[in-house]
Parts: sequence; C-alpha cells; structure tokens
Amino acid sequence: MTTARSKSLLDNTLEDAKKKLAKIMFAYERMPKVIRATVGLKRDNTEQIQFTNGSSISVGTTFRGDTPQFLYVSEYGKTASDSPDRAREIRTGSFNAVAKGGKLAVESTAHGTGGEFYDLIERAKKHQEAGLELTPLDFKLHFFAWWMDPKYSLPSNTVMIRQRIRKYARRYQPPPTLRVPSNNRDGPLTAESHDREQFAFSEPNDRKRLVRAWRR
Repeated sequence: MTTARSKSLLDNTLEDAKKKLAKIMFAYERMPKVIRATVGLKRDNTEQIQFTNGSSISVGTTFRGDTPQFLYVSEYGKTASDSPDRAREIRTGSFNAVAKGGKLAVESTAHGTGGEFYDLIERAKKHQEAGLELTPLDFKLHFFAWWMDPKYSLPSNTVMIRQRIRKYARRYQPPPTLRVPSNNRDGPLTAESHDREQFAFSEPNDRKRLVRAWRR
C-alpha cells in the first residue's frame, strides 16, 4: 500500500458513504495478516480510516479544506437530481480540491437529461467523439451498460413480453455499432411487470446503468 495517500469518497447521502467505507474495512480485515501487520490501523470510525503508513480514507457528502490525491464521487447523478446546489458545490469545491497529479472519478446512473452530472458526461462524450486529446482537467468517459454483463441475460424461451411493450422497445433500437444479444434485450422488458410506473416513464438516458468519468 502506498504511503501517505489521502483518498476521499463522496456519496449522495452520508449513510450511503458510510456503508461504502464499511465495505472497504470489510475487505481490509480479510487481507493476509502479513499485509495488515505491515500497514496497521491508526484510526477507524464510521467516516474515516487512517493507516499507520500515513494513508487515509474519508467519506462524506461534500469535500473542502484538504487536498486528496484521489477523490471518488458516487451517485453524482442522483445528487444532481435531488440537490442541484450540493452538486454544484461538489463541482466547484470538491473537484478543485484534488491535488495536482491526483485522480478524480465520478460514477452514477443518469437520473434524467439535465444537471451537473449530465453536463459532465455530455462534455466528456463530445471530447471522445471528436477524438480530442485530453488535458489533465478533462474527464475520460467510461460507459458500462447492463447488457455487457452475462448475468443479466434471460433465456428467450422463458420470457413473455406483451405486444405494447414490444412496440415500446422497438422505438429505442441500439445503434448499429452496439451488438446486443437478443436474450439480453428481454431483461428490462420483463422487469416491466414488476415496476410498471418506472418502466413507463423511463427514457433512453435513464437506461445507463453505470457511467464513470475519470479525470487524469
């Protein structure tokens, strides 16, 4: 483990952030004893972990007043949708707090077609499509769709889809550059029977399961 590295994680709510820190602690406690003997715990509470080598991991909902080498912002789309002012505060304060040469990762589902996260993704997408060289202040776009994971596939012979749902799905065919297995296309359609309201009002941008942007 690298010495004297400051890492911070921001989430939509403090409770969500604490849960993620608990998962980090869970992983640490199950590392080989030789690693834990070399890098022990100096402080361990629900909002921060400090190690004996000078490194630390802290969590919260905004971040100012320090200079982390790595900042991970989770569910930024949800934050931008629920609390636009806090999302703006994260962009103007937390993003700019990252040390020179550090890394910033932003991850979320889309949550609509507007707001801080949407704007960030659109800028990164335009850079990618234009083939422009990224500066240290630009984000690199990574898109992870649900159909990329085989575990979300359903056997076609087990799926019964209503005609009106088939018509709905045909409105949003994937572009030719994306090859989606036919059995993977049935997953979200089957989900309609379990959550009709959410399905009825979903739009293409809301189907992005995970979008992560890295700033180098």
